[in-house]
Amino acid sequence: MEEVGSNGYSYSAAISPNGQYILVLFNQKIPAVYSVETGTYRKITVGTTYSKITGSDIDNNGNVVFNCSCGNVFAGTYTLSYWYSYSLNYLMDFSYFMKIFAPTVEPPFSFDEENKPQAAVRHISADGSMISGLNYILNPITGRAGSSSCWNLSIEMKDVEIPQAPSELAARLTGMNTVELSWVTEPSETLTLKEFIVYKDAVELTRIPTENGKTEYKQTLTDIESGHPQFTIASVYTMQSGEDIESPKSDIFKIAVPESFDMPLFENFDTGSLEANFWETHLDFENPEMFNYWGVLKYMGMLDYGSIVTYNQCSTPYSLSLFSRPIDATEATGHIHVSFAAAVSIDEDPDNECNKHNLAVEVSTDYGETWEEAGLINLSKMSSSYNFYSFDITEIAVGNIFIVRFRANGEGSKMLGRLNMDNVSIAEESGEAPKDVIVYDNPDGTRLITWKNSNGAYELNYMDNPYNASGHTKAMKAVK
Repeated sequence: MEEVGSNGYSYSAAISPNGQYILVLFNQKIPAVYSVETGTYRKITVGTTYSKITGSDIDNNGNVVFNCSCGNVFAGTYTLSYWYSYSLNYLMDFSYFMKIFAPTVEPPFSFDEENKPQAAVRHISADGSMISGLNYILNPITGRAGSSSCWNLSIEMKDVEIPQAPSELAARLTGMNTVELSWVTEPSETLTLKEFIVYKDAVELTRIPTENGKTEYKQTLTDIESGHPQFTIASVYTMQSGEDIESPKSDIFKIAVPESFDMPLFENFDTGSLEANFWETHLDFENPEMFNYWGVLKYMGMLDYGSIVTYNQCSTPYSLSLFSRPIDATEATGHIHVSFAAAVSIDEDPDNECNKHNLAVEVSTDYGETWEEAGLINLSKMSSSYNFYSFDITEIAVGNIFIVRFRANGEGSKMLGRLNMDNVSIAEESGEAPKDVIVYDNPDGTRLITWKNSNGAYELNYMDNPYNASGHTKAMKAVK
């Protein structure tokens, strides 16, 4: 058997009752089936992001059941269950597996990823006709799995051609309560494409007819309720027998549908969630080394919660973004500013490479189709204590509906740390301007601005009260 990774930890997780197949976990998370007869193994490719494999088993035909532990402290943890066919070399999630091989069974719990399932497979019988597992019940206080119940599933295996799922699903807001979906489908030589099913939060929303020869589709959905819907697409094919068969679902695309586009937008993240004010996060391009993410954590803000983006040590470039909801400035006449407090915390930077990381402030007036840079801050210009930053986006935003994104990006480096943000304001100037303004030039190329408060005094800092009644920033560290 091939050794995988000089520091990897690999082991056999299960052996088939007939002794012909061994389920192996490479580096504790890559499943593979080893055939005793051929002396070879076949790795199972799992397309989702997960931390570890649990509850794995294998039958006499080399078919495997296993679970992936998914999620994180920000989004919540859940379990995705899978069934793998050795003879077909095909992996399917358990929700689709039940739709094909146990279509009449309706369990009282979900295996759909959109519902963050807590059900998990545990064992498969020697002939593969029986699968058992557990359904965990979350503790309402800790949010972790507590008690559990057992379930058993009897299935009827059959030969079936599994259609290909639609790919490249994307969703974007194009107006109030209006979402545009786009996706790609591949033609089949043996099956006839009939229609598509649009799922919203794992429930069928609508069906869309196909067009001959067309492979790229777009569909506008209206009257989508505000919230954070999760969309998937499945293809429906007609088999040679005349029966219809549904493909596996596409990857999930989650989108924020806000309650309004009103300006101003203020955010102190004290709800403990990015979703409360309809922020969205996006990994701008795949980087297998990167474990960076935007999130919200307690005690990371100026007074309480704050938004953070973490930086891990990686050797290649990265980019990930935090998007605001759309903001309506079609009737705005004054200056519009994006201001926020930010601080950088570096845990490890052996080669002093902090200058390889940036925070870009960008604006889109076409719902994210194109972006214009409004400002760029190098992390080496930030300090470990909170300072305010402000950018004037008037020329871009006035007269438009716009979106602001904060994009953490840079080259690969050995730096390990995080960027903290708090008290974000996207607002139009109003009221009287501050009086008796004093500007100090700092050695690092920034400026500290202070002015008299309502009592006629110059405050040493304005951190305890970052906004006045009219909503614009009171103190800031401005980039020259």
